[in-house]
Amino acid sequence: MASMKTTFLLALIYLLLQTELISLEAIWSNSSTGNSTVGCIDMEREALLKFKEGLYDPSSTLSSWVGEDCCDWLGVGCSNRTGNIIKLDLNGQLLCDQMSGNTSRECWNPTIGVLSPLLELKYLNYLDLSLNDFQEIPNLNFIYSLNKLTYLNLSYTSFDGTIPPQIGNLSNLLYLDLSWNILTASNLNWLSGLSSLKYLSLNYVILSQATTDWLQTVNLLPSLLELHLFECGLHYLPQSFPSVNFTSLSVLDLSHNDFNSSSIPQWVFNFTSLTNLQLSYCNLKGSIPKIAKGNLCKLQTLDLSENNLSGEITEFFQALSECSNSSLEELYLGENQLIGNIPHSLGNLKRLREIQLHSNAFSCSIPSSIQNLSRLEILSLNDNKMNGTIPESIGQLSELGVLRLSGNYWQGNPQLYGPLQLPTSVSMPSDRKTEHKDQEDVHINIDGEDQFEKLWFYLSIALGFIVGFWAVCGSLLVKKTWRYIYFCFAYKMKDKLSVAIVVNMACLQRKIQATRH
Repeated sequence: MASMKTTFLLALIYLLLQTELISLEAIWSNSSTGNSTVGCIDMEREALLKFKEGLYDPSSTLSSWVGEDCCDWLGVGCSNRTGNIIKLDLNGQLLCDQMSGNTSRECWNPTIGVLSPLLELKYLNYLDLSLNDFQEIPNLNFIYSLNKLTYLNLSYTSFDGTIPPQIGNLSNLLYLDLSWNILTASNLNWLSGLSSLKYLSLNYVILSQATTDWLQTVNLLPSLLELHLFECGLHYLPQSFPSVNFTSLSVLDLSHNDFNSSSIPQWVFNFTSLTNLQLSYCNLKGSIPKIAKGNLCKLQTLDLSENNLSGEITEFFQALSECSNSSLEELYLGENQLIGNIPHSLGNLKRLREIQLHSNAFSCSIPSSIQNLSRLEILSLNDNKMNGTIPESIGQLSELGVLRLSGNYWQGNPQLYGPLQLPTSVSMPSDRKTEHKDQEDVHINIDGEDQFEKLWFYLSIALGFIVGFWAVCGSLLVKKTWRYIYFCFAYKMKDKLSVAIVVNMACLQRKIQATRH
């Protein structure tokens, strides 16, 4: 009997312990998955409120920044475990998208004043302040103390001055975008501290003083996937480079840099993972380099337009077509001095959607293999020396929306254009009087027809304007969401144009000052 009581007590104790363990596990699970009552840190909430106080925000974009839990505020993200703010996403477009029905300019481009409170966010690893206006902020010195950052986007923020080299202390950065500002850099040595960087965009940053060693510095970023250096004032493009470390590069944009009539270096075509190569408006000359088998097979966009490239393209197309599954969709070779034939192998690049070969010196006919490009939407061959007949197979390209063939020496093709319609009879006047009378009748007829056509022309313009105006404006008045999207788009275009004008004026002023000194 005693043994039975002992067994019963042990069993009861065991059940109680199990229940307690299950309860403890549930509590731990809730706290680790973010279902706990952990809110944001008081000090960090106060920092955000100070930041908001310094924000010129007449449209109340951050009106949701009220209450105790700042983790629920617009653009704020917190750690589920500690409650620390780890993400601040105040992209101007994002703010506008989330302010339903707000079409004011401030929604699209709020003007931000004081940034120093953000320095209290010690655990911040994601910061996006792009598409805002920091014209009153002198430089970027506030940023380099946020050493846990992995994502930093300050594009289109009107920052000016020199990029502080201390930004290289942000050793955890994976994504850095400082483009479309009024910034300069005497060198890029600070990049050596960002060895984990995967995305780098310095579009419009003036790098003319760093032009000789920019590539050696970038080569210290072995994990780099995208490099954007559009219109940076670079003048030097190394023709030989013994060892390229960023072999996983997928996007390379060096367009709108004047490389002083350099040729395209071979190393540019040695990337096997490249998907987008932009080298337009670079003042490049010479022939297109040879492509080793297996290289550029992942390439989707290739832009070599607006240069002085010469020679034939047969080998180039042949190498691209040798890829078992070519990915090329957009090809821009216009505004060069290329000659010779457009090879039959063009038809093997079956994913092509756009081909721009205009303003060259091609002297050939259109290859019949063009019919294989069933996805082709745009074909520009104008202003060459092409001849022969236009193949009927071009009519089989059902997706083709733009076809430019002018400025060549085409021969007629009745099967393509349709038979020439000739008059069925010709009347011969018997004397000069009859001829003169007929001419008068013709004149009267023509004048009457001209007046009639002019009347219909002006009426159609008026009707078109009325219908078009009310179709657009009427829909904007009736549909609130359309009105919101339209004005957001309009203000975005306006702001981009304003930034471009300011940047170009600053560049011009620097050039004028440089020439004076």
